[in-house]
This record gives sequence, structure tokens and C-alpha cells, in this order.
Amino acid sequence: MIYLAAINALTFIAMALILKVVLDGRERAEAAWSEERRDLLLRIQAPEVAVTRVINEEAEPGPEAIDMSDGPNADDSYWQSREETVDELAERLMAEETRG
Repeated sequence: MIYLAAINALTFIAMALILKVVLDGRERAEAAWSEERRDLLLRIQAPEVAVTRVINEEAEPGPEAIDMSDGPNADDSYWQSREETVDELAERLMAEETRG
């Protein structure tokens, strides 16, 4: 009797896991289908927007923006942030020069 109850419990757990996997897969498939449909409708209705989106996704990121919240000191904060990079570069070049 105990074995039968254990087998029934394991069967129930297995069925629940299978149901969860099936429902998750269905949900992902529906989301992918909806995204593809939105993309196709965008290409039909506004092809220039679709082309611009592709160009923007493939473009390399530009330089970091300057923090303008400092007001007149915004330029100073930019150059201070660059000094850290220059100092790191100088230290690395000095280490390479002393090794070689």
C-alpha cells in the first residue's frame, strides 16, 4: 500500500513538472511569435523606422556623456575622469618599459 502511494505521488510530481515545462515553452513560443508579428507589422507600416532600429542595434556605443549636472564644472569633471584613465595607461606603459 505504501509503495502504491509513493508511486502515485511520484507520478503526480512528474506530471506537474511536465505540465510546467509545456506551459513555459508555450508561453515563450507565444512571446516570440508576438515579437515577430510586431516586427513584421512595423516593417510594413514604417520601413524607415525598422531600418533605423537595425542600424542603431548594430552601431557601436559612443563615448560616455559628459555629466552636465555640475554646471560650469562639467568640463572639469570630464577631464578628471580622463586623468584616471591616463594615469592607468602611464603606469602600464612604465611597467612594460621597465620589464623590457
